[in-house]
Amino acid sequence: GSYPLYSPLAFESVLKPVGIQWGSTPPAGRSGFWTHRRSRPLNASLPMGDAERRAMVAGWFLGQVLGEIRIPDSPYNRPVEIWDREIGNWAGFPYPMLTPPSAFKATYDWLPAVLESILLAQTQIHEAPVMASLRPYILLREVYDSNPLGQSTGILDREAVKRLQEWLPEGKTASGLPPRIPKIAQAQTMDERVESAKEWLEVIRGLAGVHFMAPGRDGAKGGGSFSDISTRDQASQTPIFRDLAPDIHVMAGELIKLVDEAKRRVEAGEPPAQEPGGAPKDTTIAMPDGGVF
Repeated sequence: GSYPLYSPLAFESVLKPVGIQWGSTPPAGRSGFWTHRRSRPLNASLPMGDAERRAMVAGWFLGQVLGEIRIPDSPYNRPVEIWDREIGNWAGFPYPMLTPPSAFKATYDWLPAVLESILLAQTQIHEAPVMASLRPYILLREVYDSNPLGQSTGILDREAVKRLQEWLPEGKTASGLPPRIPKIAQAQTMDERVESAKEWLEVIRGLAGVHFMAPGRDGAKGGGSFSDISTRDQASQTPIFRDLAPDIHVMAGELIKLVDEAKRRVEAGEPPAQEPGGAPKDTTIAMPDGGVF
């Protein structure tokens, strides 16, 4: 709206009662709690900008390649978790989620459901330790871009390249957990890891671009099952994955490029990341002579 950006802490009087209500609602009533509460698609309702949302989308898929995302098995009675490199342990996303697995239309609805539940995390930020509920989302972003002040630009590499460089040579993961994708986990050489990771990302990109995007949008082929929603029945069967399809299409393509970049750097023996610093450049500017003026 017309207001400047505020920390969620400024809205304790609004958020805290919502968190208490959700926490005290029995499982049978949670569906009713969230029904018709979100009228906009996720890209218009999540409390983050486009760059932040896309960084988390990229972090989700890269985290699976690097063994840093853990999704529970059926009956799904545990939270989705992400590896916290700082403390060497798993951090859980909100559980239960606003949209539980029982409401998924497809197995690939995990990502939108996890991002949607950041709304729950924000209702809990006042609990001690303050802001800790957002930690999993910070970690998710950091898998792709760990610059705390905004997007990594200039001489700063994206964290994604650094982590890929660490993983590609021998396939060792920071968490000790193998990649979630069997073919990637089974790869024995760097070339095999590169090709299997790119192949999986291409499948994800194709799923989003063919079945969930209009033809021509961001170069998407379109024409698939949910590319164009034309009936109410079709809309009722649409996975919430569709809300994030444009982000997924773009960021899967970006990750494919970063895999190749990381491989090139490993083969060239370049360091995993460039740090700011070093000798300052001469910034003296010669003032032009204007003559008599």
